[in-house]
Amino acid sequence: YATALSAVDTIEQVVASTGVYVDGARVADPQPTFVTAAGDYERIIASTSERPRSPEGEAVIADVRAVPAPDPQVVVGGLAAEYTDSQQGISPTFLNAGDAVIWGFEGEVQTVINANLSFNGSLGYIHARYSRVAPGVGDNGVNITTAFSLPKTPELKINFGPQLQFDLSNGGRIQINADYTRTSAMFNDLGNTALLARPVVNDFNMSATYRAPKDRWELTVGGTNLSDQRYVVTGQNQGGVAVVFATYNRPREFFATLRTRW
Repeated sequence: YATALSAVDTIEQVVASTGVYVDGARVADPQPTFVTAAGDYERIIASTSERPRSPEGEAVIADVRAVPAPDPQVVVGGLAAEYTDSQQGISPTFLNAGDAVIWGFEGEVQTVINANLSFNGSLGYIHARYSRVAPGVGDNGVNITTAFSLPKTPELKINFGPQLQFDLSNGGRIQINADYTRTSAMFNDLGNTALLARPVVNDFNMSATYRAPKDRWELTVGGTNLSDQRYVVTGQNQGGVAVVFATYNRPREFFATLRTRW
């Protein structure tokens, strides 16, 4: 076991009752270590230069614990192990899960048809896929694989917004704005929890503004989320206490705004 521990890349030296080991080989005679009188317990010291309270220290602990132990009662202790274990409470924690390939593009267009009508539009596409997931990475008992979707990464987003404005005979002006946004489905968490999944979203907003002559005052009325589509915008699966909580978007709303200039 000491030989195997010393072969771990981030372990510089292992001291055991059978000798000192470096890079998978015994390099020195046995050293004094803590062994019970009955000989049923022994402390093995594995040294590393990585800081114990750091992601690198957590990685060392993961590598050490991955080495097959001669007995199921082997316990990995020390400051680095205590820090690593303290990060794994009942609440979600952040870990380096692996690697991903992400690329995409975005385009915008503005078109003026005439003095009264114009259009704004945009298209965004993102390709995001896991290329590698570290062994043992999971979320509330679910093993994460490369088949999972990255959280909060919709593949496609389209926006289209016309604007119509025209002058009135009294010197005032009316402006009408509308916009439509379509966002593809996505997941809100690492484990792709079904209760937190967000479907394809079709969002409609519209407003109309009247500006008085010489812009002395203006009145705007409008509405947001006119389709009244409800979906989860954020949430967490608290598997440790068997709770899934989520926050939903705002429902259909109407508003009116009055502005004056002095």
